[in-house]
Amino acid sequence: MSRRRRRHSLSTALLLALHRLALASATNAPGLRYGRILRSCLSSAMDLKLESMLSAITAKKTLTARSSAGTGHLIRHIKSCKPRKLGSNAMSQSLLRFNPDGSVHHWEYSPEVARTQLCRLIAREDLPVCFGESAAFEEYIKLAHNPRFVPVSRQTTTRDFVKYFNERRSKLLESLKSVSSVALTSDIWSGNAKEDYLSIVAHYVNSDWQLEKRILGLRLIDVSHNHENIAECVLTCIDEYGLTDKVFSMILDNASANTKAM
Repeated sequence: MSRRRRRHSLSTALLLALHRLALASATNAPGLRYGRILRSCLSSAMDLKLESMLSAITAKKTLTARSSAGTGHLIRHIKSCKPRKLGSNAMSQSLLRFNPDGSVHHWEYSPEVARTQLCRLIAREDLPVCFGESAAFEEYIKLAHNPRFVPVSRQTTTRDFVKYFNERRSKLLESLKSVSSVALTSDIWSGNAKEDYLSIVAHYVNSDWQLEKRILGLRLIDVSHNHENIAECVLTCIDEYGLTDKVFSMILDNASANTKAM
């Protein structure tokens, strides 16, 4: 028997029992009307049903739900109840997302992924580290994209940057182990704070015969830009990635210090 039919059978049996009870009461007390007795029986049955439900919900105490008791004690109970915290296994509504091939898969919000992508956004657009906790950015994300977004402080973003850098560096070290030779390009860049940085970029062909380009370092040069300091900075960088014996060419600009450094 299905659940709907079982529930219908129980309701019918309850009404039949109340009907018989009302008939018996009307027979024993001719002065009372049948309809009044039936309404009284139904009201008592509903009160007992609500009391059993409230007792199951509260567990620790039984709250009366009779129509004559009012609702003040129920309101006080709601105010004194602490909201239950949802655990990690709590069910949440998922969204659908399209794959590049047109298929569909479930998507759920992940704070870790959001923080990682925030680091990528800040790095690519040269934004301040405190961008993730700005009121304008929070309002934009919550209203236009995801109402469950949690603002990220600058301290958390800084730690996420270090973690993300170490993860990407480990993957790059692993991929460079199978490379037989690399070509390097290098140049000196000036920052907004009047600081100079030496960039070192590796170009190589991976195992799938695809041309790859990876930044090995953007090192601060707070000393004189002579050939000795440039050469030391480049050698230190390529040695960290195990490329000392794999470099077959290096391209720089035509500064005299670069020529002597080579």
